[in-house]
Amino acid sequence: MALATSSKEGKPTVRIVLLKHFDESGFCWYTDYESTKGSQLAANNLCEVLFYWKELDRQVRISGKVNKTSDEESDFYFSERPLESRAATIASKQSQPIESRPVLENRYKVAIASEGGLERPRRWGGYR
Repeated sequence: MALATSSKEGKPTVRIVLLKHFDESGFCWYTDYESTKGSQLAANNLCEVLFYWKELDRQVRISGKVNKTSDEESDFYFSERPLESRAATIASKQSQPIESRPVLENRYKVAIASEGGLERPRRWGGYR
């Protein structure tokens, strides 16, 4: 789905995110809370999502307030992710510059090596 957020000054940003699940309480996706979208949602929790179906020549827009999912829900989803995805989340701070590719790859290797200890970073979780 496309997710549109804006800074507290009103500067809009849109990007594609992966809708992980939805129910009567809302649409959920997961990301780094310190990413551009996380920072924008912390400053302004209004957003809009857009689903586009080219084959049907249709789109659906939904706007509203966003809240973080609970730590328990974020922990559960994180634990269900593949090992490689959990390690990548730990190794990389989304939207932040990296020193170099080798540094990032080394962080990933260290995370993979500690397979049993891959806990969800507090900077990462869900939004609904």
